[in-house]
Amino acid sequence: MSNRKPIGKRLRFEVFKRDSFTCQYCGAGAPDVLLEVDHLRPVSKDGDNDVLNLITSCQDCNRGKSNIEIDDSSAVKKQKSQLDALQARREQLDAMLQWRKGLLKIGEAEIDAVIDALASQPGDYRPNENGRLNIKKWCKKYDLSEILDAVTTSFDQYIRYVDDEVDGDSWEKSFSMIPRIIDMRRRGGNSEQEAQILYIRGILRNRFTIDQAQCLERLREATALNVSLDYAKRFARSCSSYRQFMNGLEGYISEHQGKGREHE
Repeated sequence: MSNRKPIGKRLRFEVFKRDSFTCQYCGAGAPDVLLEVDHLRPVSKDGDNDVLNLITSCQDCNRGKSNIEIDDSSAVKKQKSQLDALQARREQLDAMLQWRKGLLKIGEAEIDAVIDALASQPGDYRPNENGRLNIKKWCKKYDLSEILDAVTTSFDQYIRYVDDEVDGDSWEKSFSMIPRIIDMRRRGGNSEQEAQILYIRGILRNRFTIDQAQCLERLREATALNVSLDYAKRFARSCSSYRQFMNGLEGYISEHQGKGREHE
């Protein structure tokens, strides 16, 4: 009775794939020839079905070889080549896994950086799990610097206080507006200058009850007349009322519009 064990279809295919569907004796390949799986060390000489003992052969080469073993040096070279290929694949896989782990660590560090930035904003609020998932999406879509800048802009602009406490709804809105601010900046619809205007309005809105549309309109007019936005920020922080700020801003606009007409 023969001790030969059948070679399974899956193992047979793996051998064919490894050898590029090419006979390792004559170099002929499918579909020009019928391929078979041969044993480097014949079964009659105690060869087994280990993948390192299997080789792709065309039918003619396999039938002609019978149970004649390939010379020892050829067998050793073939096995060495297979081992080298397997080791190379393993090293590549390990490198890919380490690279992916590194990316995941970087991603988590970026998420934590955004959460830290949010924690520094007014109010005793923190993102829940759903909020963390949103931040994770932002980190995949935007640069970290864009997100951190937008955090500051959004909270300066949208945060509100009720009885000296941060309003929870305004915190939620400030959070939700972060990606919109980034998108607007990317589209060029909100330049750095516009961002500063919104920032100044946010300062005033946090301190007083204001007419937001009027405030933006006057700030943009003054900006077009080359008002110093740094000065406007300082004035917004130091003025005693919204009316005082607007009077000063409108006075600047009237003065510089008048100068413009004198040169016409």
